[in-house]
Amino acid sequence: MGEGARSETDFPARMVGMVIFLLGLVLLILVFAWAFGMFSALGRSATRQGLELVDVGFAGLRVLLLLVMGYVASLIATKGIQLYGVGRGISTTR
Repeated sequence: MGEGARSETDFPARMVGMVIFLLGLVLLILVFAWAFGMFSALGRSATRQGLELVDVGFAGLRVLLLLVMGYVASLIATKGIQLYGVGRGISTTR
């Protein structure tokens, strides 16, 4: 297999990898923005009326969901980087 055939398939793989990485990065930014908004709103409501057990339970559930969303977003970004590396001929697995 010559170098010319390899360069034709590398460019699409690199572009798809970069798009997937950017998608994961955008998702991570959204998760951090949602977390900041959630904790800001929780802090404002706690100072006004005190925390109730239901509020703490919902906040805990939201934190768990944000952790899962952040983890999934980081997996998406990692797969994008791996695909980009494979497109450049760099093995990213061990």
